[in-house]
Amino acid sequence: MKLYKLRSLNNFERVLDIVLNERLYCSPFQDLNDPFEGIFLAVSHLPPVMLQSKGTWRHGFRDVSGLYDYDQYNRVCSLSRSFKDIRLWSHYAEGHRGVAIEIDFAGHDKDIFPVEYLTELKRYSNTILGSPFADEVLRHKTVHWKYEDEVRIVQAEPYYPVLGRITSVYLGARISEDHKCMLDKVLPDHIPMINTKIHEVTLEIVPDTLFQRKGSAAVCPQHSIVSHCDEPRNV
Repeated sequence: MKLYKLRSLNNFERVLDIVLNERLYCSPFQDLNDPFEGIFLAVSHLPPVMLQSKGTWRHGFRDVSGLYDYDQYNRVCSLSRSFKDIRLWSHYAEGHRGVAIEIDFAGHDKDIFPVEYLTELKRYSNTILGSPFADEVLRHKTVHWKYEDEVRIVQAEPYYPVLGRITSVYLGARISEDHKCMLDKVLPDHIPMINTKIHEVTLEIVPDTLFQRKGSAAVCPQHSIVSHCDEPRNV
């Protein structure tokens, strides 16, 4: 199975960390962009009193930090099954100026699980026996995020190794020539760089031509990319 990590090149060192150190960073769940990340509805049943012959139900928000196995499952690395959806590049790859890093998970199925998308927050009993496992909660998101087609690594360690498993780097349709050249110089020679484009009919992001790599012999434009870092961009 091939999965994809989309990254902006504004923080170039983060892309370098993936491709040179061959590892993926797992963020604390609280740092992710979904306000409902790690949150579930805890349901309590109050016994019958007076006129309420059947008792009442009470719902309240809880997050995984209060669960007993939280120390084992508190960090998340998000990947996608596909990079076709245009919103992925807009949200996670700097408006199509970034990259999608392809990683091979064949033989590593036990390290990942698909996200299940729900129309509402998952409900669990607010009791010791009825409480969920932390990784179980972190497997669910609301349907707002379904376009991401997400697969997750959930663990306690900050990094997940991907030694020898990076198979390609796909270039955003609006990536700069400077960034292409910089990637060409630093990426290991065996990793292909592939251009992408927006399909005229489906409006999906699809592979285009193979970027002709020069490797360490690449000569980048004389003007520094750093000089453009503070220029405003319309995303």
